[in-house]
Amino acid sequence: MSVSGDDDKRPDPDRLLRAVNALETGSCKLHGHLKVFLGMSAGVGKTYAMLRAAQGRLNEGESVVVGVVETHGRPQTAALLSGLTVLPRLKHHHRGRALEEMDIDALLSLRPCLALVDELAHTNVPGSRNEKRWQDVEELLRAGIDVYTTVNIQHIESRKSVVEDFTGIRVHETVPDVFFDQADELVVIDIDPAELLERLAEGNVYQGEKKVQARENFFTSVNLTALREMALRFTAGRVERDLLDEQQLRGNKDTVHATHRLLVAVFASPYSETLLRHTKQMADSLRAAWMAVHVEDGRILSDQEKDILARNFALVGSMGGELVSTSDADPVRGLLRVARQNNVTQIVVGKSHRGAFARWRQGGSVTERLLQGSGDIDVHVVAARRRTGGPMTVEKASLDQKLVDVVPFHHTGVVLGALIFTWAVSAFLAPLLGYQAVGFLFLLAVFLSAFFLRRVPVYVFGALAGLVWNLFFIPPLYTLHVSAPEDIMMLLMFFVVALSVAGRTHTLRMQGERGREREDRTQVLFRFTRDLSLARTRTDVVEWVPKGLENACGVAASIVLPETSPSAALPLVKTWRGTFALSEKELAVAAWVLANGKAAGRGTETLSNAEGYFFPLMTDGRTLAVCALALPKTRHVPRDILAVTESIGSQAAVALEREDLRERALQVAVLEKTQGLYRALFDSVTHELRTPLAGIEGSVSAMLDSTTSGNPERMRELASIMGDSTARLRHTIDNILDMTRIESGLLVPKQETWDACEVVQAALQGTARELKGRPLIVNVPDGPPRMVCDFGLTQIALRNVLLNACLYTPAGGPIEITRFESQALQVKGVACVGLRVRDYGAGLPVGSSEQVFEKFFRAHPEQTGSLGLGLSISRGFLEAQGGALVGYNADDNGGGAIFELHLPREEP
Repeated sequence: MSVSGDDDKRPDPDRLLRAVNALETGSCKLHGHLKVFLGMSAGVGKTYAMLRAAQGRLNEGESVVVGVVETHGRPQTAALLSGLTVLPRLKHHHRGRALEEMDIDALLSLRPCLALVDELAHTNVPGSRNEKRWQDVEELLRAGIDVYTTVNIQHIESRKSVVEDFTGIRVHETVPDVFFDQADELVVIDIDPAELLERLAEGNVYQGEKKVQARENFFTSVNLTALREMALRFTAGRVERDLLDEQQLRGNKDTVHATHRLLVAVFASPYSETLLRHTKQMADSLRAAWMAVHVEDGRILSDQEKDILARNFALVGSMGGELVSTSDADPVRGLLRVARQNNVTQIVVGKSHRGAFARWRQGGSVTERLLQGSGDIDVHVVAARRRTGGPMTVEKASLDQKLVDVVPFHHTGVVLGALIFTWAVSAFLAPLLGYQAVGFLFLLAVFLSAFFLRRVPVYVFGALAGLVWNLFFIPPLYTLHVSAPEDIMMLLMFFVVALSVAGRTHTLRMQGERGREREDRTQVLFRFTRDLSLARTRTDVVEWVPKGLENACGVAASIVLPETSPSAALPLVKTWRGTFALSEKELAVAAWVLANGKAAGRGTETLSNAEGYFFPLMTDGRTLAVCALALPKTRHVPRDILAVTESIGSQAAVALEREDLRERALQVAVLEKTQGLYRALFDSVTHELRTPLAGIEGSVSAMLDSTTSGNPERMRELASIMGDSTARLRHTIDNILDMTRIESGLLVPKQETWDACEVVQAALQGTARELKGRPLIVNVPDGPPRMVCDFGLTQIALRNVLLNACLYTPAGGPIEITRFESQALQVKGVACVGLRVRDYGAGLPVGSSEQVFEKFFRAHPEQTGSLGLGLSISRGFLEAQGGALVGYNADDNGGGAIFELHLPREEP
C-alpha cells in the first residue's frame, strides 16, 4: 500500500513488489498486480498519474496496452499516451446509438504485462459480458495481467450514502468495497481544494456549460474539503490495516486488539441501505467482522418490497458482509438470538419511524425493545435516512398498486361472498337464537377466514362483520346506534376478539406455511445428501445433482463438466446432463463460469442476457463443474434459490471432489502396481535372458578350451547345454513378441479346419525337450469332430500350457492330454471342441483361477524359468479365434491343475 501526492524520484514500490512476486512465483503469475489511483473528485490528476506510472513500466521494456483511457480533451494527459498501444474500442448499438466500450476479449488475447483501465466505476453498455467495468478488471487480474485503474471516493460503495447526504447529489455508479481488498497498491492523488477550483475555472476540468454547473453544484469548497478528508481517511485506514497485519505476521505481541463483531438488521425497507453502509464504515474503523441478519416473520411481501430486499441482500455481498436469514414471529427476538449465537458485540439499528399506535400495538419500537433486551451487547442507534430519487424508494408506487399488493382482487370477492352468506344464515337463525347468539356466527366466520385470507382482508372482514351485525341485528335495527349498554360492551368486545384472534390465527397460519416450506426444503436436501452418500462413481454424482436442484428449486436444471485444454483461452465444455437444454450461447456462459469461478447469467451482473442462472461447484478455489438453472426473468436471484444452490452446490462439490480423489487413488494404485510389474518384468527378463546367455557363454568358453576339444563326450554335453539355453532364450523372446502382437491389435488369425491330433502332435514336438523323462498320457483320437482354428497360434497356445505343466510338476510326474466334447461346451453360443491338459503338481493357489492368466503372474515367484506370460498369451491367442482358456484344480485325490482349451467345432 502506498500513499502519494506529487511524483518523486524514490524507487518505485510497484516495481519492487513485482520483482518479489516474480521471484516467489517463478515468473508464473496466477493473479495480476492491481494498482488503484484514488481521487476526491474529477480533475485531480488520477489519469495523468496513471499514465506517468505506465510510461515508467514501458521504459523498463514491458508491454503496456491502453484498454480505455478518457483524456477529456486535456492535452497534457493525451501527450502521455505517446508510445503506448491503444486498443481499439468495441462498438455496441443500443437504442439506435453507437456506443463504445473496452474490448475485454481482445485485451485478454494480447495478454500484455500491464493494462490501463480508466474510470473503474463505469457501467458498461447493456449487452456487454459484464455489467460493470470493475468486473472486466477482475477478469484481467485472474488472467495474470497487471492493471492500473482510477476511481473517485464517492464511487466506493460504503461511502456512497455519506457523499449523497452532504452533497445532495445522487451517485449512480459504485464499486464494491470487497474489490479494493485485492488491491496491491492504493495511491491517493491529493490536491488542495483551492487549487482544484482554479483548475476548474481555467477549464482544465470541464468546459463550457458543464463547468458552470459543476461550480454551482458539486465543486464547492465545502464539498471538496469533505471529499478530500474521506479519501485520505479511507487510504489511511487501509495503510493502518496493512501495517497491523504485517506486525502480526512478524509476531509483534504489542499489537493486541479486542475482537469486535457487528450486527445490523436488514429488512424490505428503504432505510436499510443507510444502516448497511454505516455498519460497513464502523466495521472498517474497528477492523471487525460484520453480519446482516434478515428475520422472516411470516408477513407476505409485495413485489416491490421483494425487490428492495433483494437489493439490500446484494448490497451486503458487495460490501463484504455476512448475510444470515432466520425465522421468528418476533423480529427483535430473532435478532437477539442470532446475535448471541454469533457472539456479536455491537448491534446497529435505526431510529424508529413508526407512529405511536404502531409502537404501542407491538409493545414498543424495534429500537426500544432491542435496548431493553440487548443485555451486555452495545446498541448503536443511527438516524437512518430514506434514500430518494433511486430504485430504493417506494414513494413512486401508486396507491392502487399498494392496495393490490395487500388486498388481492380475489380476496375481495371472498370477503364479500362470505359476508353475504353469513348475513343470510344469521337472518334465518336470528328469530330462533336471538341477535346475541348471531354475533358468534359472525365471529366464527371471521375466525375461519384467517385460515385462507391475508391479514388485511381478514381485518376488513372483521370490521364489516361487526357493522353488519350492528346494522341488521342489534336493536334498533338499520342504524349504527346502539342503545343498550350491554350491547355496546358486546359489540366492542366483538371487534377486539375478532381482530385479535383473526390476526393471531393468520400469524400462526403463515408460520405453519413457512415451517412446511422449510420442512419440504429440508427433506429435499436430506434426500439429496443421502443419494450423494450412496454415489459410487462420478457418473452417479453427475446424474443426481440436476435432479436434486430440480426437486429443490422447481425449475429445470443441468450440470456442465469441464474439459481442460492448454491451448484454449476458456475451459472447454466436455458434456452436460439434465433437463435444461443448453444452447451454444448458454455453454459459452458455462465456460466463462468455469474459467472465473463466479456465478453468471440471469439475475447477476455478468452475462445477464443468458436464459439461465449459472453457478460454480468449487472446493479449495478449484471449479469442478457448473450448474445451470432455468430461472424466469429477474433482476436478482431469489434468496431461497441462493440458499438452496449454496447448500446443494457445496455438497455436490464435495461429492465430486471425493470421486476425483477416489479416481486419483485408483490411478495411484494402478501406477504403483504398474511400477511393481515393471520392476518384476525387468528382473524376470533380466534373469531369463542372462541365464541362457550365461549357459551359452560358458559352453562356448569350455569348447574353446584345448583340454575339452579332444573329449567328444564333453563336447556333446556342452552342445546339449547350448541347445537348451538357446531354446529357453528363444522361448522368452517369442513370448515377449507374442504378447506385443496381442496388445497391438495386429493379430489376425487364419481360421482353417484341423484335427485335434495334428495340433497336439505339433505342440508335443515343440516341447519334446521339456517333456523328456516324463510319463505322457495322450487320449486324442483321430477324426471328427474337427476344430476351426489358426494352426500356428493354437499349437503355440497348447505348447505354453504344456510348458507350464512341466514347470510346476515334480520331476517324473505324469502329464495328461485329452480331447473331449459336450453339447454344453460353447463359447458365446458357438459349439466347441475341448483339449484338457492335466498335471499332478501343487495345483493353483486358492482364488487364483483367473489371476493366473494375468501378465507376469507366477503362482510361485520363487520358481525360475518363466516370465509369467505363457498362459496370458495362450488365452489371448484362443480368444482371438473365438475360443477360450480356463483353469481349475482337479477335485480327485491325484491333485494338480487342469487347463481346458476350447475352440470352435466344425459344423457337420
